[in-house]
Amino acid sequence: MPGEDGIEFLKTVRAEYPDIPFILFTGKGSETIASEAISAGVTDYLQKESGPEQYTVLANRIANAVDRYDAQRKLEQLRERTRELMYTETVEETANCAVTAADNIIGAPLSGVNLANDAETRLEPVASAATVPELFDSLPVFERDASPGSTDALAWEVVDNGESVCIDSLPASDRLTEASPAESAILHPLGDRGLFVVSSPEKDAFSETDNRLVEVLANYLEVALDRVEREQTLRTRQRRLEMLHEATRKLVRADSEQEIAEHVVDAAENVLDFSIVSVRLYDEQAGGLVPTAMSAIVPEILPERTVFTPEGRNLNWVAFEAGEVRVYDDIEELKYAVDQDTGVRSLMHLPIGEFGTIAVGDTTPGVFDETDEFLARILATAAETALQDQQQKTKLQDRRDELARQNDQLDEFASVISHDLRNPLNVAGLQLELAQDECDSGHLDAVAQAHERMDVLIEDLLTMARQGEHIGEMEPVALGELVERCWRTVDTAAATIDTVDTARIQADRNRLQQLLENLVRNAVEHGGDDVTVSVGILEGRGFYIADDGAGIEESDRKTVFETGYSTSDEGTGFGLGIVKQVVVAHGWEIAVTESADGGARFEVTGVEFVTD
Repeated sequence: MPGEDGIEFLKTVRAEYPDIPFILFTGKGSETIASEAISAGVTDYLQKESGPEQYTVLANRIANAVDRYDAQRKLEQLRERTRELMYTETVEETANCAVTAADNIIGAPLSGVNLANDAETRLEPVASAATVPELFDSLPVFERDASPGSTDALAWEVVDNGESVCIDSLPASDRLTEASPAESAILHPLGDRGLFVVSSPEKDAFSETDNRLVEVLANYLEVALDRVEREQTLRTRQRRLEMLHEATRKLVRADSEQEIAEHVVDAAENVLDFSIVSVRLYDEQAGGLVPTAMSAIVPEILPERTVFTPEGRNLNWVAFEAGEVRVYDDIEELKYAVDQDTGVRSLMHLPIGEFGTIAVGDTTPGVFDETDEFLARILATAAETALQDQQQKTKLQDRRDELARQNDQLDEFASVISHDLRNPLNVAGLQLELAQDECDSGHLDAVAQAHERMDVLIEDLLTMARQGEHIGEMEPVALGELVERCWRTVDTAAATIDTVDTARIQADRNRLQQLLENLVRNAVEHGGDDVTVSVGILEGRGFYIADDGAGIEESDRKTVFETGYSTSDEGTGFGLGIVKQVVVAHGWEIAVTESADGGARFEVTGVEFVTD
């Protein structure tokens, strides 16, 4: 070349176009020139020879270089598109990404992705290139039961065999007997999911390189579709879980078993998308599972059945008795099922613990997947928890009603004591005063003492009957001050008190005073007139009251709080019973042990201290 040789021209081209194919066809070939050409980035090197054959070789070298360059360029573009497939979020977005790549990179403007429907009877379009609607009357749909020689039959043949098919000229192919706007096509299966159609209105549109690129793109598409499906399943499960969590709150707030059952049906329909739902609860009197709530469609599909019993051989009872979830893909294939011939095909029974079952059905066979069962199990567990809570609430309410009835009886008993016992005692007291005015007799003094003892007995009985194990308002109480007050209100004779702490505790002041008065009175009655009583704190646990009297035998310490227990002729046997009531009412505990001086020591624990 005048003014510039081939090597220099190569360097000039490479400076502007580093990737364009460049073949050096030179008449001055040598190892040195070849080495320089390779260093400068030559695509191929060919030395001129005599004869026309050299131009055939050159043409082949040019064609190969262009093919390699084209393949490399398409491969780079394909890499970019496959990266995009890694971040798609829906099936439609994923399929459109692959179709656009086939159109722009491979030159296939009639491409599309068809996926099988749930029944696997049709391959339905989910993405098509922009040119498809222009040449086809409607987007291609491939029916499984199509006649041989049709594009439908060929499409399903590819999916079923799992092998791709490349047809350079559809009109000339013996595999098709029907016309098509497409002239050439590559059909690549996407597993059992569907078909990737790469097609062109030109015949012989695809090279071997295009075939390989289609295979790469189809593989990436299949992987991306798998990923999107998993992610969509996870998102759907998460969304349904959140909705189910909200629905379970209604179960907990329900006020009856009927309301719980109705909430279960509502959640199964509106959250889990189940269409046929019924809840049966076990009724002991009926001897089986009684229908409690059901979806509106149940009476339209199933005949009325009142009670499922062990003798009925129904699948509902089988699941309840076994305590296991049972899923049936098609009950028509079973030897016997009570819902056969009703239109129900898929069936799932979930036990609700000891309370009953949830039955879920559908008119389509095999409709329940792992996610359906997983979420249904959560609903059944939530229902069991709600029914347990409701059962506990019912028991507590029954207990409250029973306590209220007992309290009414105790109030009546207290009124009887107050009126029927005090009135005769008052009369007897007046008569005793008259008798004492008329004569001076030691016998009358004994009668007076008996009357006083009767007053104490009646007062203790009234205290136990009217107050029992109930407490009023809790407040901070200075223990030492209250002990001193109790000491002044009890007949302590020559006894002494030793209070070693001034801590404050949270208590009902009046009931705590009853406790302290009875323990002080007990110490004086059983320890003697000169007994010493001490009150102190059990660090962080409670307080104690001890004396230096005779103490309580270890064998009697478990029975001292029983009503009527007393070792003193002057005791009523109710004092320590009242103490026990006050302790229980506060949620405390009390124990008897021996004091440091050999007397009795009562330790009250579980007490809340006020530190401010």
